[in-house]
Amino acid sequence: MIMTRKEFESPVWWFLSLSILVTLGLFYIDEGYYDFRWMTNMGNWVVFFLYVITLVSAQLMIDQLIRRLLHRPRLSFVSMLIGLPGALAFLFWILS
Repeated sequence: MIMTRKEFESPVWWFLSLSILVTLGLFYIDEGYYDFRWMTNMGNWVVFFLYVITLVSAQLMIDQLIRRLLHRPRLSFVSMLIGLPGALAFLFWILS
């Protein structure tokens, strides 16, 4: 499937890719002891996807909130700046 320019510019793709990169960094530091051996354990993949889903969901919620409150359609960068730290703080609060 070839993505069109309009589909690629969708904020969901940016939110998903940023969430995967941040989660890979967290798992590199925490789960794998500064390597990627964590990828061999299936249980770590379940937690990985829970992190990604939580981060993407938070960014999408912030994006929708900004769109409704400010009536501005393209503030996805702000959603990333607020959504990622907010979701990470939420995850650390829940999991600690």
